[in-house]
Amino acid sequence: VLVSSVVASVLAILAVMLISGRGKKKIWEGSHCVITGGSAGLGLAIAKEIVQLGGSVSILARNPQRLQEAEDEIRPLITKDNQKVLSFPTDVTNEEEIEATLQKIKETEDKVDFLFCCAGVAKPGMFLDTPTKNFDDQMQLNYMGIVKSLKVFVPEIINSSHPNKRVILVSSAMGLSGFVGYSQYSATKYAVRGLAECLRNEFLLYDIGVSIFHASSMDSPGYEVEEKTKPEITRKIEGTSTLFQPSEAASHCLRAVENGKYHICSDMVIELMRMTGNGLTPRNYPVI
Repeated sequence: VLVSSVVASVLAILAVMLISGRGKKKIWEGSHCVITGGSAGLGLAIAKEIVQLGGSVSILARNPQRLQEAEDEIRPLITKDNQKVLSFPTDVTNEEEIEATLQKIKETEDKVDFLFCCAGVAKPGMFLDTPTKNFDDQMQLNYMGIVKSLKVFVPEIINSSHPNKRVILVSSAMGLSGFVGYSQYSATKYAVRGLAECLRNEFLLYDIGVSIFHASSMDSPGYEVEEKTKPEITRKIEGTSTLFQPSEAASHCLRAVENGKYHICSDMVIELMRMTGNGLTPRNYPVI
């Protein structure tokens, strides 16, 4: 009974934390946000909400056609004359392309206030059955794509006068706990987690905030790609978990950024995973 009461209390506290108020809603008004992976899924949903809240966005993605379609979806959401919606075909694994995109952005925008690193891919599979190239490709996009984007855009953010300037790195529940079928993907998200922890301290020197978003599975084109190679045993472990809508995840992420949070978790299960921090590994001691 005592254990049940403690668990119930913890869940209640977490629920309050997750549904806490919007915070500094005005931080997006007049801001300029760069969003990698902005043509679909979470990145597109974040771009839409920021524009609805009065901000301008530059969305980056590899597919020019999908990028244009995304821009066409976002543009009608503009609420003020001075807002801009810009799109730039960019491969974030190529630092020279990102540099070229920055120069194009500067032709119409004189600042970068926020950077959302949403570009990523998951192609699960059993370790021994997965070609080494698959590991390399996911690390190049999911981790090095973030590193290269930060290298290019953070010097611009340093010069921003926005009082809440920040970089937001999208990780995953797999950056908190890995299991069968995700050895390629989980490793990239653990790398993002380590990077975020270091930068959270280092970027204090520049008055730039850092957040990491531990996102759960979403109903998005990326999830459709993931399903193509997912082993059956991985499906069984995941069970019938509910997919979040990108718009739900985006709203939760932006609310947490408004409140200045470092760790952002999309649901209570992931928040508990973050708090326990041991993953699916044995403990040295039975209690801690």
